[in-house]
Amino acid sequence: MKLLVCAVSQLSGVFEDESVPGLSKLEANLSAAEAYFQASQRRIGMLYHENSLAAIQCAFLTGIYLMSTMQILAAYKCFVQASTQCLMYLSSRGWLHDTSSLKHPPSLARGIGAIHDTDMRARHVVESLYWKIGRA
Repeated sequence: MKLLVCAVSQLSGVFEDESVPGLSKLEANLSAAEAYFQASQRRIGMLYHENSLAAIQCAFLTGIYLMSTMQILAAYKCFVQASTQCLMYLSSRGWLHDTSSLKHPPSLARGIGAIHDTDMRARHVVESLYWKIGRA
């Protein structure tokens, strides 16, 4: 996941630099980002077969990178994968009680509210992942 964060951060520029017309990405940053991304993809294969928060986060960050590099269809596939993994994660933990929520997205918020986990940090991660993926 660290390599994906590095790849995305290489693509993110300083806000003041982005307000100036012209190329928004420096060639050096693009090549460094691509190197980090390719290194992450070589190491990420088995993670996608896990039902974990790290797998969801990696799928989401991969989508962010691909979206930032204008690979829209590939990014879309990653966001769909991340959202599916998120629903599976919630369901496997018994945190998603309302199965009709899969057909009606607004009721999914009620399913998120039904999380009975005592670990607030895990709950925060799950909720923020759900809302990030839902807005993408």
